[in-house]
Amino acid sequence: VFGSTERAGICAVGFEPNPSHAQTLKPMVQHYQDLGHAVHYIPAAVDIANAVRSFRSDNDFANKEWGAKFAPANDKSKAKSANDFAVPTVALSWFLKTYLFQLGSNSSRPRVLMKLDSEGAEVQVLPSAIHELCRCVDLLLLECHPRVMCAATAKNPLNKVVNEIKLRHEKGTCATSVWVLGAGHEQRGFWKRCPTGAQGTKECPW
Repeated sequence: VFGSTERAGICAVGFEPNPSHAQTLKPMVQHYQDLGHAVHYIPAAVDIANAVRSFRSDNDFANKEWGAKFAPANDKSKAKSANDFAVPTVALSWFLKTYLFQLGSNSSRPRVLMKLDSEGAEVQVLPSAIHELCRCVDLLLLECHPRVMCAATAKNPLNKVVNEIKLRHEKGTCATSVWVLGAGHEQRGFWKRCPTGAQGTKECPW
């Protein structure tokens, strides 16, 4: 995306809602800022609205709380070791409109790369921001979560929106290319593009 150009002009923005990571992220961000880099840390979760939601930590600090995520509504399966607390959320569509639309939509604007790894919340976030993504994001990296993103089935809500982004990109109406991150996703067939008119068939159920 950025080629071999000088990295000094790159602006990096990261969202992390879990407050337990702040003690690591804040000094790291400050260090890069002191070196003159445009690095920004936003202590909030990416979601579909600017609001507040319940967030759940598995308290597995040895593994950096990899199981942390939004707490499901009316969830009765909460582990005794888990801890729920409120975190602010930022709508991805709003953020892109507010801060990236002003960069323009032609080929002369700065390149934009986005990595989205929101522990399954992609199911709601991506469909809510497809228009904004197509206008101003050049490369979207998605984390592949088993049973949420990697299953190429008609019941997987992400297949439809990802296929829509890829179709728009091929038609030249969407700037966004999509890459998936996560071992084994090629074997699962998740990233196979459905030919036009083939959606809903046995070979292309989404």
